[in-house]
Parts: sequence; structure tokens; C-alpha cells
Amino acid sequence: PMHNPFDTAEMAIGYARSRPPVHPRIVERAKPYLNGSPARALDIGCGAGLSTLALESIATYRYGIEPALG
Repeated sequence: PMHNPFDTAEMAIGYARSRPPVHPRIVERAKPYLNGSPARALDIGCGAGLSTLALESIATYRYGIEPALG
């Protein structure tokens, strides 16, 4: 079976802490291209969920899917 390098709590926390704070800036740049605020947003490949959290400013419901094997 494949090994998931992010399968420990320590790795997940370290990954989340080391990511640059670009997610809120990307969401702000996307806002002009949206027709209002969508009710739902899907983050595919969400990793630690930082980009999913940033979607809170534009969508009522946010869903994050991470295809990494657990």
C-alpha cells in the first residue's frame, strides 16, 4: 500500500503552519469574477484546508476534498 506522508498530526500541523498566507488574497482577487456570492464552494485538493477556510468570506457552505490516501 502507498504511504501518506501527511498521515500524522505533527505533519499536518507543520504543513498548515508553513504555508504562505496567500489563500485570502487569491479569494479577494477572484471576487470580481463572481456573480455575487455563491452559496457553495468546492476546494479540490484542499490539503490542510487553508484555502477552504479562506472561502468563508464568499460562500455560505464550503467543501474541501483531499484525494491523498489515508
